[in-house]
Amino acid sequence: MSAVHQPYPVQTLNAICKRYPNLTQQVNAAWSKKLAEPGLWPDWCLLPMDEWARIIDQQESISGKLWKIQDKYNELNRLCILGEWRYSQGIYKIDKDMQQALLKSIPGKNIPSEVLMHMPEWCIYVETPHMVWYKQTVLYGFWAHLIYSYDDKHPKLHMMIKTQHGEYPCSIPVRNCTVEEAIEYEIDSMKKTVHTSNNLSSEVLINKTLNGFRRTKKQIERLLSLLLYCCCDKPDIEDTRQPGMFPQRPQAKQVKGGMRLFPASAPRFWTVGASIGEQLRQAQKQEREQFLVDTGRSRRPHLRRGHWHGYWTGPRNGEIPQKFILHWIPPQLIRGSSEKV
Repeated sequence: MSAVHQPYPVQTLNAICKRYPNLTQQVNAAWSKKLAEPGLWPDWCLLPMDEWARIIDQQESISGKLWKIQDKYNELNRLCILGEWRYSQGIYKIDKDMQQALLKSIPGKNIPSEVLMHMPEWCIYVETPHMVWYKQTVLYGFWAHLIYSYDDKHPKLHMMIKTQHGEYPCSIPVRNCTVEEAIEYEIDSMKKTVHTSNNLSSEVLINKTLNGFRRTKKQIERLLSLLLYCCCDKPDIEDTRQPGMFPQRPQAKQVKGGMRLFPASAPRFWTVGASIGEQLRQAQKQEREQFLVDTGRSRRPHLRRGHWHGYWTGPRNGEIPQKFILHWIPPQLIRGSSEKV
């Protein structure tokens, strides 16, 4: 596959790999710490942010080039998400009709942010055809993964938005709150950081990030609707080339010298919502047909908007924590009523 025809996320990955020619060895060296001490960080992330920052420091030392604070911050955002995505390279292509229906199903106030802990892989890339970002910028897609650091052990959802003008990071905490509350929590947290910062460069950088987050809040909420479906209980995700397969975290392999992680050799394309999309098109067709035939009805046939539905499982005070099961209910055809008002 030529570089021109490579998917956008692969082009971005290749660009950063050129800057880190020893990335596989560096990741395995950092990951070996977890092999020696399994509880050092949780299994839902490949490496903590501290280890990605250490890899950047190593490369800085090798090249002899010193990074500016903002450049180093931007590089850390890219490296941690692309370095993690490199091991699965899953590209999620959502059915076009299902995507439109999901975008109309805003998460609302009742979905716990912990649902985001159930991503199918360490890091995923979701395509967003026909969508735009801030100021009508073409939006190609976004990466999403969970980040962890030794200092702040609370997980955070970290996203990197891919547009025609570059990549933009954003993150929200995963705590004992709803998705909507998590977004507001992140905004408040950045405000407090700006007010307490003693470093002018850091203050300017955080303030810039805060303003960008505020401007794009509505777009972020729409992307979260797409991501939440991938975190649902039993989502409609399949590999059309290998039916029956479902995405999962990469597994280490035993080689001479111990266990090692190896990056994926090529991107893997996952189809999301193929069967649901077909059902939606059939329902839309029936809606049009019945609308033409049943014009005398007081309530004409229509599609009820899709919506989120969830519930907790497990005992409230049990040893095993409760789990929130999230489902997305697709739009349904309501056939109307023949009663006249």
